Amino acid sequence: MGGNALAEFGAQRVSRKEFDEMVESVEMIIPAPVHHIPYVREKDSFGDLDLIVSKNDLTPREFVAFVRDVLGVPYVKNGPVVSFLHAGKLQVDVIFMKDKDVEFAVNYFSYNDLGNLIGRIAHKMGLKFGHDGRWLIVRDGDYKLGEIRLTREFPEALEFLGYDYITFKCGFDTFDDMFFYASCNQYFSPSIYLLENRNHTARVRDRKRTSYMNFLRWTEKPRMRLEDFRWEKHPKSEWLPKIFERFPEAKEEYDLIQNRLAMSRASKEKFPTTEIMDLTGLQGKELGEFKGF
Repeated sequence: MGGNALAEFGAQRVSRKEFDEMVESVEMIIPAPVHHIPYVREKDSFGDLDLIVSKNDLTPREFVAFVRDVLGVPYVKNGPVVSFLHAGKLQVDVIFMKDKDVEFAVNYFSYNDLGNLIGRIAHKMGLKFGHDGRWLIVRDGDYKLGEIRLTREFPEALEFLGYDYITFKCGFDTFDDMFFYASCNQYFSPSIYLLENRNHTARVRDRKRTSYMNFLRWTEKPRMRLEDFRWEKHPKSEWLPKIFERFPEAKEEYDLIQNRLAMSRASKEKFPTTEIMDLTGLQGKELGEFKGF
């Protein structure tokens, strides 16, 4: 997931030929079934090999013990990702997912930053398009009240955002093909990808990603396309009726969250936060849970 976690131990980019030769030997090493993540076919060198493993088959803790005690090679654990050094040069990133999220994760991580690029459009709709499905983010201003999973079905998630799933599954010969796919969407607007329009965390992360920066340069080239979508004319609240029409079961969860918010506001009027803190001694997260959020 970036190829830099093990640079201090000698990890380096390898040629396509070396990469292809190493993939099979990596599969033989990992003591569990692995799921490969597709990449753009013109890619001629690799900084890492990304694989997904179900936690039902192998847990991150078990795998760390295996890498440390059996393989005896350098490794780094970062959340659900365990990176280890293979053949003294290739960084292998093993991503551990719940079994029911594996298929979505394989698709989301495919083709370098494509999932990230698609996720920008989801974000503008008030959604999260991530490795474990598509979610509706419920907020009160800048405060996140909750998340509602809309689907674990990747084709459904993709097509709701205006993308063709069949084209996605066929893959991409070149990065230009992938960039064109990302932009060939009725909701596309280059401005939503600009670093100055991202939050600090995303800006720092994406600036380091070669394919993301190449995409920004690609959007500056003259090309035939539809007029940019005017997101400023379409607030996130506008998308809720369409979301609930497609995913009606989410409406009930949404209403429950809104009811909790209303009750929380009513309680604040009767019992100010400072009084509740004095009476209960609660603070932070525990206080929010006591008040309803």
